[in-house]
Amino acid sequence: MRNMHPHILIVGDSITLGAVEVRGNQVTRTIVPTYVDHLRDSLPNATFRVDAALLRTTAGLHPHVVSLLESRRPDILLLMLGGNDADIDWRRFVLSDGRSVRNNVPVERFLANLALLSAAGSAVGAQVILVDVPNHNLSLRARWMSEMIGRDITDLVQRSGGQAESDRHLAQYNDGIRNLAVQCDAILAPWAQAIESLPPEHRFGPDFTHPGEQAHRVIAQSLLPAIVQAAGRGSHQRLLVAG
Repeated sequence: MRNMHPHILIVGDSITLGAVEVRGNQVTRTIVPTYVDHLRDSLPNATFRVDAALLRTTAGLHPHVVSLLESRRPDILLLMLGGNDADIDWRRFVLSDGRSVRNNVPVERFLANLALLSAAGSAVGAQVILVDVPNHNLSLRARWMSEMIGRDITDLVQRSGGQAESDRHLAQYNDGIRNLAVQCDAILAPWAQAIESLPPEHRFGPDFTHPGEQAHRVIAQSLLPAIVQAAGRGSHQRLLVAG
């Protein structure tokens, strides 16, 4: 792709909206600047378009992706998705008294959906960027959710395996994404792994789920090399990055 002024389409969820606190189906707090704002500052020659929705999953996007891509015709497609797919179905977990621990979208279905989205991007000539899935600090999140529902679920979380079990489930998603990036000739941008170097008080927003202000800067720094690589694939030209 020989393009010094690429059109970049970011397809995302509440993180791309800048949400730092979500209660139920409502974004209650956001931040500025987001990782998208940081990218715009770093890549002044690029044109960014954003299509983001609260609680979006790969399954929810799939029926609309073809029309979206045909109308936007991006040079680069950044699929900033996966967190909602891999998240625990908390309602089922609480109602079952901790006996049912399921991810919102099973890993096999998630990877199949992501492959279809990636193929749709390639079909319109876009260079596809995939990302890894962020993890949560389960003890902090369980404490916050206990406050939201008026019931202490920390013991339920520990009985179901706690952080170790959550990490094990998440690893299946991230291993699958890495393999899929190779199979689809997509670029992988491991932003979720990068923000794990931050302490929890700097990694998360108030709901201990969504990235906070410092994390958004790290996200942009992690995505930037992937975007530059995508813009320069097949060419010796470089996307000029602001100093």
